[in-house]
Amino acid sequence: MQTEIARLRARLDTVERSARVYRTLSLASFVIVLMAFTIAAARQDEPLTDATKSRPETVRAGCFELVDGAGVKRGAWTIDDKNSTSFALFDSKGQKRFEAALKGDKEVYVFLRDNSGRGRITHVVDTGDHPHLLVHDRGNKPRVQLAVADSGAPSLIFIDDDGHQSAGVGIHADGEPWALPRAK
Repeated sequence: MQTEIARLRARLDTVERSARVYRTLSLASFVIVLMAFTIAAARQDEPLTDATKSRPETVRAGCFELVDGAGVKRGAWTIDDKNSTSFALFDSKGQKRFEAALKGDKEVYVFLRDNSGRGRITHVVDTGDHPHLLVHDRGNKPRVQLAVADSGAPSLIFIDDDGHQSAGVGIHADGEPWALPRAK
């Protein structure tokens, strides 16, 4: 039993470290977007000169791309044919490392990817307004899920390689704790 508790604590430590990385990257992304809007607003307030008289009041497009000095795409803000929007950041090799997306008008996703572009952490608010945090293995299979139900009841689920919920802890809506696998 002690080894199971130690293993669960180790897994929980991993989830907490991942959550700290997620919070840091989310904050950094928010600051970048905020800076972009601030710069754009400041430029709108600039007096018109001969060089800026032809600047349009509104720019409309289906995709905006941010490229570095070498012409490598480093960011993109897009909308697809299903009216899903996304904001993505790319590393210098062109690998998508961060993405925030609004799927239709219902689900919000934040994806964090490793150095190879593989999905490792997904934060979702689904169509039922339930928040989920998923931690994926190198094969992009979800292995840990942290969620909150409608009732406010939290759960932490560990998923085996076959996709089965093999272990977990949580609290029922009535406040009673639960655990998987159940003690014998």
